[in-house]
Amino acid sequence: MYKGLFLDLDGTVRESTDGKFIQQPTGQRIMAGVHEAIAHHKRQGYTIIGITNQGGCDTINRDTGKPLKSLEDAIAEQQYTLSLIPEMEAIYFCPDMKGYICFKVDRDNVEKIEDNTEAETHFYAISRAYDESYSTPLDRKFRKPGAGMIYRAANDFKIDLTKSWMIGDRDEDEKAAIAAGVNFIWADIWHTRFTPGMYEVRQATPQQVEFLEGLNLN
Repeated sequence: MYKGLFLDLDGTVRESTDGKFIQQPTGQRIMAGVHEAIAHHKRQGYTIIGITNQGGCDTINRDTGKPLKSLEDAIAEQQYTLSLIPEMEAIYFCPDMKGYICFKVDRDNVEKIEDNTEAETHFYAISRAYDESYSTPLDRKFRKPGAGMIYRAANDFKIDLTKSWMIGDRDEDEKAAIAAGVNFIWADIWHTRFTPGMYEVRQATPQQVEFLEGLNLN
């Protein structure tokens, strides 16, 4: 089993170059400190996975009557991010506001996923291995704050969620991590550690310091 690093993308890893939101697949750049951070965690043995909602695919623009973002553009957007971050293995994105469908994008393939039974079985097998009393009901939907995309990635890449981390900038990211039993750290703490001159916004916990520094303080 491997340990995973699950990364929210918009506002955590990447930002738009042409407005508040990414308007076209190549209209994005990797945020300051992210390359350095990902290289550090890769050296620590983490499998790097992107996890992102893409609700624009299921939201209609009132002026045009069409979705704010086409599915084709959403796929191309994730492919371009993967080209910018060589260490990232794959990106899972949910274009469905109801949370029943997600896509796995890697450098060679695009897979549409509608059945998450196998991934849920994998998760519960791991949970029982560590805690026989585990019985917390969880939101299995793909869309964050559901944990479905995290479960699926854990199944696909043989990731032990109890040894994994998620980084995000929104409440839905934290809630998805909690639902999946994954450690969570806010993006601003993460950015601060790997970007010289940034002001520390939040205080890191000892556990988060261990993760950020690759140390064992015990």
